[in-house]
Amino acid sequence: MQDRFLADARRVLSSDGELRIVTDHDDYWSWMEEHFARWSPASGTGPFLRLPFERPASAGVGEVVGTNFERKY
Repeated sequence: MQDRFLADARRVLSSDGELRIVTDHDDYWSWMEEHFARWSPASGTGPFLRLPFERPASAGVGEVVGTNFERKY
């Protein structure tokens, strides 16, 4: 997660587009949260709005997101 990536995501996503970020690495998640916080302030005035996690319907029993990587390994 870099500022440049978030700037590009903002530029190409439609107004109802979603950027979903998932990792199983706690330190990496913390680092991404710090970067993303600059782009999604609690006031809701930033270019991104952070929403609560919702488990997608495509996730199988016991899965959080049901990625292809999870199914493969």
